[in-house]
Amino acid sequence: GAERRFGKLMQLRLAKDYFLVADWLFTKQDSSPLFNGPHVTKGFAAEFLGDNKNFYTRSVKSETLDPAYPWFLQSEIDASHDLTVVYVAGRCFAFTLDRKLFEGVDWRVDINRVEHPWADYELGPDLTRRICAFMDEARLSYGRLDFLLKDGEAWFLEVNPTGQYAWLDQSGRQGMMAAVIEELTTDTPKKPIPRILQ
Repeated sequence: GAERRFGKLMQLRLAKDYFLVADWLFTKQDSSPLFNGPHVTKGFAAEFLGDNKNFYTRSVKSETLDPAYPWFLQSEIDASHDLTVVYVAGRCFAFTLDRKLFEGVDWRVDINRVEHPWADYELGPDLTRRICAFMDEARLSYGRLDFLLKDGEAWFLEVNPTGQYAWLDQSGRQGMMAAVIEELTTDTPKKPIPRILQ
């Protein structure tokens, strides 16, 4: 239930205390664009739409949006790389993907068609500290956090409390799988969920 308990809007509100976060808007009306410059639309959850279709993040023009549909819009970040961080009980395993290797803004469009070579990434101590503090306040002991890298700065996109991860470190070079197995097989007390997030 973590994904429903800690949805994207709640994530973005909390993330502003720890990371750079692009301006965003949830709207269901035909109004003037909130942002100067390009923006993207994205779904609220990983659930399928009709006919088992995914709602991928994509660049949009405000005048092409159906005003009868609820849209989640966010300023588009002209990033050089995607950064994904698998957080396992205080340990961070980070990987980047060069955005020149795919078209559009969402690398997931090419899943099962193109192999994306994610590279190991060394998180600095400051970003590591902020990720751990964010996850601690969110009361999540696991999650895959997605960022965009622009000019050396990490912009927060979201955290998936049930995010897939195994394909990032199949060789085990970072020890991510061993960390997940250790957490799943160790009898540790669970952190209580604070009332505000219930």
